[in-house]
Amino acid sequence: MFVSASLWALEPDDKAIVGVWLLDGDYEDSSGNDNKGKETGDFKFEKGKFGKAVFAKGGGSIDVKDSDSLLSVKKEMTIAAWFRVDADSDTGPRKNGAYLLEDQSSSEPVKHGFSFRIWTTQGITPGFYGQTELEQKKWYHVAGTYDGKNVEMYVDGKPESKEGALDAGGADWKPQWGGDIHPGSTLQLKFGSEPFTGGIDEIVICNRALDADEIGQLLNGWEDAFAVEPQSKLATTWSRIKSRK
Repeated sequence: MFVSASLWALEPDDKAIVGVWLLDGDYEDSSGNDNKGKETGDFKFEKGKFGKAVFAKGGGSIDVKDSDSLLSVKKEMTIAAWFRVDADSDTGPRKNGAYLLEDQSSSEPVKHGFSFRIWTTQGITPGFYGQTELEQKKWYHVAGTYDGKNVEMYVDGKPESKEGALDAGGADWKPQWGGDIHPGSTLQLKFGSEPFTGGIDEIVICNRALDADEIGQLLNGWEDAFAVEPQSKLATTWSRIKSRK
């Protein structure tokens, strides 16, 4: 279990939580915001990082209709998920014209790395293309955050900025940007226009930038992310989580 010396701030009833897709055999949203997904294509549920996960064979999409909660992602954001890439891929979750978190293709700067990009009133970010190469057929937690100025990506809780961010051409990029995030098109938990082969588990979207300690909570799995809390809060925490499944 990942343990931080800092006080964790993320709680299951945090109003910043927009959607939580545990993918334990369905596309229900465990945040309570009713952002249920609908698949088009060949997907199956198999053993994931925690419980089950959704597995794709390349094509297809998992669409989530716009809602007030999804459209609340404007000033800041976080998107995070567990990924197991089983063959060369080129995508992940994307709200085209708003944000993406996806595996880099062979034509991008780091073939087995990930990228996090956002579209704002200032345009699309030149990066963030991460330099950490992820081994195929192994689970990794990847997250992207934007606080209105700083852009960060995490792999297994470690900030990618320490390795150096790249732009789309492979040059060094200072991970800073500005502007409000565009609403974009339909959120796709697996983007339909590009291939992904492998598993995706526990997708989380928030309308604020989680800090490193809060990202660390997610490494424990959603249902254990809040376990290290005062005993007086545990009963309330567990009842909220279970009521949203």
